[in-house]
Amino acid sequence: MNILKINFKKSQGSVTAEFAILMPVVTLIIGIILSVFAAVSTNIRCQNTANHVAQQLVAEKYASGSTLAVDVAGLVYSGVNNKASWEVINQSPYIKIIIRSKVFIGPIQIIPIEVTGEAFGYIV
Repeated sequence: MNILKINFKKSQGSVTAEFAILMPVVTLIIGIILSVFAAVSTNIRCQNTANHVAQQLVAEKYASGSTLAVDVAGLVYSGVNNKASWEVINQSPYIKIIIRSKVFIGPIQIIPIEVTGEAFGYIV
């Protein structure tokens, strides 16, 4: 009968030790996954906003030297974020819109990456 008796006192702290090792690893993996999701989401918003700005500029028939009738800054800041930068390059008859935004990835948000959205427009 003593052979079937299991001594639980020897393994009393092993669950706590396993939890102490696994919990930071799981937290780190979840943080990285959420950060990558945020970067991809910002990249999609940059691209969509660049497409929208290009459509607006083509609709206004943006020409070299003319003032922008379209509020590009307002479109960019509302579409991406207020820290995004934008540039309109006029290569007549084409225009190129570049929108850049920095995203910090990692569980403690220390690794900066820059995401970019580009769009072209043809002005007739």
